[in-house]
Amino acid sequence: MKIDIVKNPKMQGLIIKEILQLKSYKKTLISLILIFSLMAIIQFLGSGVVGLFQILPVIITIGFGIYSIASFNYDEVAKADRYIRTLPISKKEIVLSKYIFIISAIIIGASIGMILTNILSLIFANGEIFMNIIEVLVVTLGGILGISIVEAIQIPCIYKFGAEKARMQIFLIILVLLIGLTLIIGGIIFWLEKWNINISNIECLIPLILMTLIIIIYNISYKIAYKIYEKKEF
Repeated sequence: MKIDIVKNPKMQGLIIKEILQLKSYKKTLISLILIFSLMAIIQFLGSGVVGLFQILPVIITIGFGIYSIASFNYDEVAKADRYIRTLPISKKEIVLSKYIFIISAIIIGASIGMILTNILSLIFANGEIFMNIIEVLVVTLGGILGISIVEAIQIPCIYKFGAEKARMQIFLIILVLLIGLTLIIGGIIFWLEKWNINISNIECLIPLILMTLIIIIYNISYKIAYKIYEKKEF
């Protein structure tokens, strides 16, 4: 079944529902952005260190990712799925709307992080914090990839076990991911050095590689989540 997202009022209604039920998080997200921006400014003005500036896009991206996944908690408490399933909406539309909302929230968070980082760079360091837009993009996409991997695993788990049980599993997921990513990154660096490949020579390809991985990860996660939800009884 082909779903036209733009012209589908049912999908739009589901996404609006997600936004409205999480509007109470607005102040939390604004506070997150302001606090870490202020910490980055204080750190730079006090010591000249740009560490927090560099990871600001990642922090904001993760914050928006956590914000979006909280919609499952509201649905579980309100038993929203039982009501939604009585409406003329397919299970595919229900699952897809969740992914669209979550991915959109992450993209918005990443965009805010990138824009804010560049603005603060211009104001406080004369634009010298990042050498070029590619570096900013790589850092931000790295944050998106990290939260995408976690949520791509977490969403099917939520559909399978419920939001409460899936939340308890997230710590194990993060631990496994940290170990796995450390091994993968270490392996990549090892082979790049062995083949005498300078990473700066392929810098422009890194964003493309990261975006491809993100698309693949979410595509696999969506298919698994839909299969689980399709068989679920309410």
